[in-house]
Amino acid sequence: QPVEARYLAYDYQTAGAHIHLAAGALPDQGGTPAALITTEMAQTYHLQVGDALALAPFGDHAHLLNLRVAGIWTPSDPADPYWFGRSFSSDQGANQPPLFPLLVSNNLFLQQLAGVTNLPMQARWQYYIQPERLHIANLDTTLDTLGRFSEETTNHLLTIAGAHQAAVNTGLDQLLRS
Repeated sequence: QPVEARYLAYDYQTAGAHIHLAAGALPDQGGTPAALITTEMAQTYHLQVGDALALAPFGDHAHLLNLRVAGIWTPSDPADPYWFGRSFSSDQGANQPPLFPLLVSNNLFLQQLAGVTNLPMQARWQYYIQPERLHIANLDTTLDTLGRFSEETTNHLLTIAGAHQAAVNTGLDQLLRS
């Protein structure tokens, strides 16, 4: 039975504090293509750290992506706001095949997966504000910095092969202007 997987990219320097590793280690951001798999996926397919995974986009078996299992994990706290309510369960509901999340590095996600046709992808980064650092005295600087971040990020993302659209969506600038 084919494995259905959805690719999720995380910056492990940030996410690492929210991940409980049952085995293995976080993938190296620039090393051999590797992924973190959930304990549920490891149990279902009898996978261990170091095992090889060959994955193909749905309906396109000509483009195999070879990964190594770097680690087996669960969220340290599934209710942690860091995860923004995301579920890491493979359950898609009645009469649906399981869909397992694979955590990969940003580099793997953006550089290698972006060139695979028929693989719908969406990248999202969430940044937390530090409300204690917002003051009326630095409001103009904050708005300017936020504008430059949005412009530079959007322009950089569009240089990645396979990227067709990029945008920074935030309501912070509107909130600060009101």
